[in-house]
Amino acid sequence: MATAATGRAGDSSAPDQSGGDSGTAPTVPDSDAGGTTAPNGAPARGGRLPRSARRKQLMAAAQEVFVANGYFDLATPYLATEYTFNHLQLDPALTRNIRLEHYESGHMVYIHKPSLLKMTSDVAAFYQSALPEK
Repeated sequence: MATAATGRAGDSSAPDQSGGDSGTAPTVPDSDAGGTTAPNGAPARGGRLPRSARRKQLMAAAQEVFVANGYFDLATPYLATEYTFNHLQLDPALTRNIRLEHYESGHMVYIHKPSLLKMTSDVAAFYQSALPEK
């Protein structure tokens, strides 16, 4: 299975889990389970954003998703991909942004020439659709 997205999300600033002093201000949980704030109410350095802010950031970053699956892929079966996406309980407005494509190949789509050509065309169209219109 290959995936591509037109955005990138991630929070590389995780709280120090080593038990040692990380040099940051003490933090207290905020009202939105999972986030932290410094005693003065500001977001803690190295702390996580509140859940609602993390979700908003993720949804803004991953606006389009392309998934390529080979029908004969035993490493990442296409039905497992479909099952996963069907059970994410996404808002219908978001499911329009997920594009699942299937190819007459195994895990290494590029070995089967017709699948390689089709995937190249599909990925090019996917990226083209992400560009602003002129």
